[in-house]
Amino acid sequence: MKGGPYIISSATFPTYFIRPDVNKASWKAVRMHASLDVSIFRTHIAPALKVTDRFVGTEPYCPTTSIYNDIMKIILQAKETEAFGLDAKTPPVALHEIPRFELWGTPVSASKVRDMIREGNLSEVQKFVPGTTWDWLKSEEAAPVIERIRQSDSRH
Repeated sequence: MKGGPYIISSATFPTYFIRPDVNKASWKAVRMHASLDVSIFRTHIAPALKVTDRFVGTEPYCPTTSIYNDIMKIILQAKETEAFGLDAKTPPVALHEIPRFELWGTPVSASKVRDMIREGNLSEVQKFVPGTTWDWLKSEEAAPVIERIRQSDSRH
C-alpha cells in the first residue's frame, strides 16, 4: 500500500502538539493519549486497511514521540488482551523501528529543523533538508510558514 500524508489527531493525542511540563502528570497524560491513538489505529484503521506492518524512525529529540514509539511496541504487537480493547479478530501489527538518518553524526528530524528555523539558523537548515525543501524555504510562499514556526513553542 502506498503511503500518504502523515495524520495524527489532536482529538485523540492532544499532548502530541504541546510541550508537556516536566512533571509526572504531564507524562502520564502523554502515555494515556498515545495509548488511545495507537489502540484506535490497531482496532479500527489497521484492520480496515489491512495494515500488517508499521514503520517508524527512532526518536532522539522528542520525548513525546519516543513515548509514542514505545507504546506502539506494546499495543501493536500485543496478543489479544482486554487492557487495550483487543480481541482475537484484531491481528497484531508488526512494528519496525528504523534508525534515524544521520548527517555528520547528527540525527536528521523535522523537529530539529524547526528548532533551527526558530533560532534563525537557516544556513544550518540547508545542510539537513533536500534541495527542493531548501528552495521552497527560500520562496515567498514559505515566509508565513517560517514565521509561524518562529512564533510557535510547539514541538510539532
